[in-house]
Amino acid sequence: MGKARSYSYDGLGNRIGIKEYEFERGGYGESKSIDIFKLDLSQKESIYSEEYVLDRTRAYHNLLQNKTIKRGSQAIQSYVWDFNVAYMEEGEKEYAYLQDELGSTIRLLEQGGESQTIYGYDEFGEDTYCTQGHVQPFGYTGYRYDNIADTYFAQAREYVAGVGRFAGEDWIKGEIHYPQATNIYAYCLANPLKFYDLTGLDSYVFYDETNFAKQAKDEASRISNYWGTKVNLISVDSNQDFKDRWNMIEDSNIEEISLLFVSVNSSTPPNKYTSTIK
Repeated sequence: MGKARSYSYDGLGNRIGIKEYEFERGGYGESKSIDIFKLDLSQKESIYSEEYVLDRTRAYHNLLQNKTIKRGSQAIQSYVWDFNVAYMEEGEKEYAYLQDELGSTIRLLEQGGESQTIYGYDEFGEDTYCTQGHVQPFGYTGYRYDNIADTYFAQAREYVAGVGRFAGEDWIKGEIHYPQATNIYAYCLANPLKFYDLTGLDSYVFYDETNFAKQAKDEASRISNYWGTKVNLISVDSNQDFKDRWNMIEDSNIEEISLLFVSVNSSTPPNKYTSTIK
């Protein structure tokens, strides 16, 4: 038997649930895999589902409750957050979390009992103990693990620990002035021991190369160190070029933006929201 999942989202793009289905293999090759787009999941009854209650005031670390239904049996997990998930309650059981310096769950301790679940990762988050998804969903850097896709949910994109890359490409292409940003699938500038990316989002530095080339690189370094995210250096040579580049950015894909110009024509302001303008 094979398995497939469908995902549901609210109007703001937050994932609010999943459904899992079982189907007969009938494709080609040793795995008998078939085209996922040919599966009519709407006509099948799910064997497993999750429904989420989210704290919509937070971009990440925002799962408050997870209701799971598996073949008619229902369970509800509730979570308490500090800087990371600190506590979980399921039925009569209570659990405490221990994390490493990157925020990855490494221990789940049952309160009042002797049982514990141990989790381990390599540098890019590959599961070293084969325990990801056991008892609770949080894993590498606090991402939620998807055992069907074998990926981590990083809000804006899925992260594939086995290859140390995001599954989805970054639609903003990098600049040659900042080579680390030219890989559209790169995770944390290929330096996961120093950085972590909680949202899968990107940061941007728009700059006038004539006057701010060095400052732009310094600013990109500052943002990268602060957020642990990829920074796109975007050189512009006119007001119109700036507006055209600016309007290509999707609001939901922004972590931080810095503007480094001598002046910008205030009579034609950009029509996108920024979180930070310098």
